Amino acid sequence: MPSVTQPAEFFVVGGPVQPERPCYVERAADRRLNEALRAKRLCCVLGARAIGKSSLLLRVARDLRASGTLVASVDLRRIADTGAHDTEDGWLRRVAERIAAELKLGVDVQSWWSAREAVGENRLVEFFWEIVLTNTTAPVVVLIDEVDAALELPFATDFLDGIAGCYERRNREPDFARLGFALAGCTSQRALADEPVSPFAEAEVIEPQDFDAKQEYRLAVAFGG
Repeated sequence: MPSVTQPAEFFVVGGPVQPERPCYVERAADRRLNEALRAKRLCCVLGARAIGKSSLLLRVARDLRASGTLVASVDLRRIADTGAHDTEDGWLRRVAERIAAELKLGVDVQSWWSAREAVGENRLVEFFWEIVLTNTTAPVVVLIDEVDAALELPFATDFLDGIAGCYERRNREPDFARLGFALAGCTSQRALADEPVSPFAEAEVIEPQDFDAKQEYRLAVAFGG
């Protein structure tokens, strides 16, 4: 690690730590999340605020992209705030549009969404099948941050059902195995899993822990240590 003597140049104050910053300290949670997503498992990064969940998502996004995986990052708090007057269907469409933009698919999601009848399958599942998987060949991972911001909103059930439906569709459509998700937020696994057999009930739950003494020592470089 390079020697840095000015703490202001080393640390990040407020917000997530960018993965290339020298103050980023890798923890066991980093390895667990990376390995679980590569194994195509549904992941839930849960815990109190300001323990590094968003930083962890940024880090794993960088590592997955370096290995050829397509990654889309979605902040549900931002979508909930900007879509305060949207209908339930409008919120879900905003999520789909964000994912398509992150993956640079060049698809008019709004037109597709409007033309698709909201019957039968969850429309979000069909979006991943007809838009995301049809227009890609590489593995795809969708990282959902601030999931707790959406749990009390009207679209929460359809949103979570859509993610669960993508894992259930693997039994019928093997191409869904290319698609993986990680959800992060200040909530519990029970709040996400509405049924005992839900994919969320079997998800890989990752709770970032505090730094140990060895990890804390890596930060001493900012003070000339």
